[in-house]
Amino acid sequence: MHLSNIMAIIALRYFILQNPLHTNISIDDFRVPGRLQDRRSPLGELNWIFTAITDTIAWNTLPRPLFKKLFRQDLMVAALFRNFLLAERIMRAHECHPISSPKLPETHTHPLWQSWDLAIEMVLAQLPALIEHEEGKRHYDYQHSSFFAEQLTAFEVYLSSGPTEKNPPDQLPIVLQVLLSQAHRLRALILLSKFLDLGPWAVHLALSIGIFPYVVKLLQSTAQELKPVMVFIWARIMAVDHTVQNDLLKDNGIHYFITILSPASPIPVGNASEHRAMCAFIVAIFCKYYPQGQNVCLAPELFEACLTHLMDVENPLLRQWSCLCLSMLWLDFPEAKWVGIRCSAPSRLCELTLDPVPEVRAAMLHALTSFIGIPELTDQVAQIEESWPSLQKGAASFPLDFVKRCQGKFLVAAYEQLLEERHILLHQTSSNKHSQMPPFPYENGVSYNTIFGSIWKLVLMLSVDPHPEVARDAGIIVDYIHKSLLESPMKTLAKTAKDEILKLYSRVHVNKPRRAEQADLNRSLPVLPPAQSTLAPKTEGYLSLSFRRTASVAASLKNLAFGSGGNNERPQSPVKSASVKHRVPITPRGRAPAEWTRPPEVNDQPATSGSYRQARIPLSRGFQQRDITSIPTIPLESKFLDWSTEYFREPQMKPNESDEPGSADYNERLWRRSRNEKIITDTQPLKERAGTSRWDTSTALLSNPTQPTKMCFHQFEDHIAVADDRDTVCIWDWQNHARLSRFSNGNPLGSKINEIRFINEDDQALLMTGSSDGVLKIFRKYESKSEVEIVTAFHALPDLIPSNKNAGLVFDWQQGQGKALVAGDVKVIRVWNAATEVCTNDISARSGSCITSLTSDQVAGNIFIAGFGDGAVRVFDQRLKPTTAMVKVWREHKQWITNIHMQRGGVRELISGSRNGEVRLWDLRMDTSIDIIHATRDTLRTLAVHEHAPVFTIGTNRHEVKTFNTDGTYLSTYEPHASFLHSNRSSPIMSTAFHPHRTLLACAALNDNHINLVSC
Repeated sequence: MHLSNIMAIIALRYFILQNPLHTNISIDDFRVPGRLQDRRSPLGELNWIFTAITDTIAWNTLPRPLFKKLFRQDLMVAALFRNFLLAERIMRAHECHPISSPKLPETHTHPLWQSWDLAIEMVLAQLPALIEHEEGKRHYDYQHSSFFAEQLTAFEVYLSSGPTEKNPPDQLPIVLQVLLSQAHRLRALILLSKFLDLGPWAVHLALSIGIFPYVVKLLQSTAQELKPVMVFIWARIMAVDHTVQNDLLKDNGIHYFITILSPASPIPVGNASEHRAMCAFIVAIFCKYYPQGQNVCLAPELFEACLTHLMDVENPLLRQWSCLCLSMLWLDFPEAKWVGIRCSAPSRLCELTLDPVPEVRAAMLHALTSFIGIPELTDQVAQIEESWPSLQKGAASFPLDFVKRCQGKFLVAAYEQLLEERHILLHQTSSNKHSQMPPFPYENGVSYNTIFGSIWKLVLMLSVDPHPEVARDAGIIVDYIHKSLLESPMKTLAKTAKDEILKLYSRVHVNKPRRAEQADLNRSLPVLPPAQSTLAPKTEGYLSLSFRRTASVAASLKNLAFGSGGNNERPQSPVKSASVKHRVPITPRGRAPAEWTRPPEVNDQPATSGSYRQARIPLSRGFQQRDITSIPTIPLESKFLDWSTEYFREPQMKPNESDEPGSADYNERLWRRSRNEKIITDTQPLKERAGTSRWDTSTALLSNPTQPTKMCFHQFEDHIAVADDRDTVCIWDWQNHARLSRFSNGNPLGSKINEIRFINEDDQALLMTGSSDGVLKIFRKYESKSEVEIVTAFHALPDLIPSNKNAGLVFDWQQGQGKALVAGDVKVIRVWNAATEVCTNDISARSGSCITSLTSDQVAGNIFIAGFGDGAVRVFDQRLKPTTAMVKVWREHKQWITNIHMQRGGVRELISGSRNGEVRLWDLRMDTSIDIIHATRDTLRTLAVHEHAPVFTIGTNRHEVKTFNTDGTYLSTYEPHASFLHSNRSSPIMSTAFHPHRTLLACAALNDNHINLVSC
């Protein structure tokens, strides 16, 4: 008889001897029917309960490593120490002290021993009837112990009481034992899945107690009802510990999940797609860096299932993990790649290029990246690799492997780009540089009009992407290719071209005026000193931005590498640049004076560079700077799979903490909502008075470190964001007159911040900026000096030429739809969806003039209005086709539209102002303006409209801020504070902004850094 079985009988006899209650059963007659191995019999059930109780006592009293050593690594040792726990209980009752090695804590008074006594008591109560049934005297059905059901209930109570890592459950070993019972198995698995959902700590706890062999064995079960919960449990296990691949390989356990992944396989659960996504995740992690696993999964049916799920429009998680599953299936596995080719996997993956979910698009690129590299480069493979449309549209992750695989062709492309760069610089330094640039003699080179030339330009473009992580990774590729070029057979030619470019670049820089703003002809030249230049060549066809990198060329050239630092910009043709600036609008009024169609601030003199102190540029969360001393190598290791895996490590069954009543986030959100409602209620009466009172009461004077040009109030926080005439943003607490933070927007020299807005103001607000290089950026924690970080940054207008002149970039944020309308010195209005991170619409501006301002209906969000440099005002409807989206045009203004704005509240007036001092009110239903107000005879520099009160204000070039009622009634004139070095009349107004709810106005004048706060 097994040692543990003997001890179970001893435990029963000990109970009889110690039982204080009178019983007719003697110790000699005591006999429990059944077999120890049969858990359905009374004796077997008691033995099962004894094992669960002793394991649980040990789990709760022993250190975790010691428990694992004594109770999980050897069956005989585990039985020995279970019996020791019973021996201690029996011997302690007789004042004996058993000794063990290693020494164990005292366990004889553990409360679970009382549960053991209760279980025996329940059997004793049925014992006479059981014996009679065994002897055939009567029929009796054994009433099973409620021990396991009660313990599961206790475990359920634990799960509902806010469990934490510091408070592990006592019942976990018992739950493990319950998995052996078919009657309680489903309930135990559901509770176990809820426990594992708490996070990695719960998974580690369950694995340490020995749950893994049980869930492996259950993979052999064919029970349909177990499939959803088994998939969930295994997804949590694989997310924490992928080293269990060998165990899944045994007995072909992975086939369990491959079967469920099939679209034809039934799953008895409502959210079948989510469970199939978990199966795709399990298969992907099973194949991750595990060739044996990839070989087992090499089945066309699995590939076809994943490709079918790519079209699941309901569940983006399933699309994402179907891509990643394919990626892991064929990573460094040519046989799987051939299966993918036969299934047309590459072309079917490319259909996700415009998927609305960013994670799905990234997963698609991950799959295509790992697909590259079939050793047998047949014509079929070459044709596939060169025909994917996503190659020219993808992100930085794709070119990594592609550049490595076709390195020779990219070396040629890089060399030809160097020759073109030299050709452009030669023209810039020639005596006839203002003439048309002659054609490039190598225009039909080897890389011309090939995918390799296109991707090389894409990599160069990404190396100066506004997002720091993208720029860092792409910069490594550029440096790697340049370094390889200098070490290739073309090194002599490349070195000659490099030296010539450096000399020519130095000459261009020396001749460049110090102020980039002095002339538009110079705005496209490189702007950093020679030690900060780089030799990344560019062509006319892609963004001629101020190319910035992270290390100096001088340092890189010492190591025979083209630098990982500096600024570079492809010089433009001066004739072309000048034509952009001085273009005349293609309208019937094209013969109007050029001054009418130029911005009022076009002749302003900016602050000198010597007085400008550069602020810190915020980085993205978790960003790690590149080690510029290390030699660049490719391919880079993608972190996307690990990042995606984090989803399965986070709790999914309970609401987010911010939605959990009582949590800190929930309470803060509740407080913000109450505060917001109070501000709206308290300011409502003030809005009526605002339309009749004088706006000339100065309430504060904030001393900004630089020239304020754009300002914006937060609706509910006491924050005002101030952008200067270059790249710096300051956040002020206007209530306490304190500057909270100062940081750089990071736009290149020669450009400026055109727009600044708060978004998501009802909750935790973000700050959005738009600069004249065509880039939109979003910052979080903007009010913190040390914690401000960039959320996203992208080229909203990639065709926009960086400039301090003209309209630059203008945008309007639609909070209800989560969209940004972006326009400017281009002929389209782009609609960017912030959630999907894609451009959803390109609407033709229907004008040859630039767009100077945008405003939109914030209620439905379908209608928006644009003001133009030629004075036209156009109305667009996003619901229509892009070619027919313009539904109305007004041409009553004759000069540059300074601003146009539609109120969010009030009577939702639509007001526009042009530089000649003319302000007009519009009704979308009318073909003409409903009112005209001649606000000033001077140049109208700014126009600000209160969001709810019937007032607007203008700033003039004569240092006046005039406020009017929307019915045309003049209210007041205010002259902001001016430096003693400038007379009042010589400092034009640079910026005006109303608080959205309060009766508060901010204004600032040129050549004065002060921000004036005015109220009525």
